[in-house]
Amino acid sequence: MINLLVKPDDEIVIKFIVAVDNEGKIFADHNKQALIEILKGTEYKMEEHSAVFKRPSFKDLLNLNQSIYGTGDGKISFNPMKDRHHKMTELLKSWSLKDEEGKAIPATKENVGNLSPIVADEIAVQLELEVGGLLG
Repeated sequence: MINLLVKPDDEIVIKFIVAVDNEGKIFADHNKQALIEILKGTEYKMEEHSAVFKRPSFKDLLNLNQSIYGTGDGKISFNPMKDRHHKMTELLKSWSLKDEEGKAIPATKENVGNLSPIVADEIAVQLELEVGGLLG
């Protein structure tokens, strides 16, 4: 039988690759070969990373979504960037990111907000594909 229920300790591991070219431009993707192709002919530094998230249940997603939909003047508003940020910060458990000196960067809401938008978007899109949402 297939288990269809989410257990409290179920996790999602998102793997992603980050590259920086010699001009400091940041690239991120889940497909290493795609990045290599994009960066062909340029000098770059590449690192593989992962982020671990709590696997949400249907109830968890309902609770997360309550805080991202705005109502005012009888209209409902939705901000997809806020949705992605909120899911990332509320479900994030850990990640492999390190600073320039090799020290672990804590997986906090503040540090998620300080991520390069390129890196944050890659993680968020992969998370959405796992839990459902705009892309799932």
